[in-house]
Amino acid sequence: MRFHRIFALLCYCGLFLCLSCNNYDLLDKLENPGGDTETKPCTTCRIFLTAIASYTGNLGGVAGADSKCQSDASRPNDSTYKALIADNAISRQACINPNCTSASENTAWVLHPNTQYVRTDGTTKIFFTNAAGIHDFATSMDNSIALSGVAYTGLKTDWTSDTDNCNGWLDGSISSYGAGGDSTSNNSTALKTASEPCNTPKGLYCVEQ
Repeated sequence: MRFHRIFALLCYCGLFLCLSCNNYDLLDKLENPGGDTETKPCTTCRIFLTAIASYTGNLGGVAGADSKCQSDASRPNDSTYKALIADNAISRQACINPNCTSASENTAWVLHPNTQYVRTDGTTKIFFTNAAGIHDFATSMDNSIALSGVAYTGLKTDWTSDTDNCNGWLDGSISSYGAGGDSTSNNSTALKTASEPCNTPKGLYCVEQ
């Protein structure tokens, strides 16, 4: 008789614990009906030129450039945006070899492979990337990134990193240089038209992630 009472008590406790577990699970589902959420990469992705066109080469490094893109007034939606900028593979690089064809050459690169990029309107095509996340300038871009303005890039016209990167985008002085491109171009001069002193005001290309 005593054994039956102990067994019944254990069953009751087990049922209570089980119900408690189920209740916690139920509460979790009620609070988060869609389950865990994560930011998925864009499929048709936007690029814009910052509204602020007066940055010097002292951007606060690549991370600082990303932050400027994220807070810029021209950001068209709530997506994460990062700067299309290179610093000799310290933090970000597109290609080791000219016009690379493999993403294995990327370092924290901001363009996705095999992806259509458009202006902020979401429809005006700019270019389509290859497997390395670059546009092969053997063909022209469909349209320019913007209608006016220049941007710091730290890139050469073949997507390799330029040594002119304002000392890792931490130097805004007249004595160092930063490579920049023409946002109105539909060819490789969108990446680089010239290297100018790092106190020269420019904008940034910002890419949806």
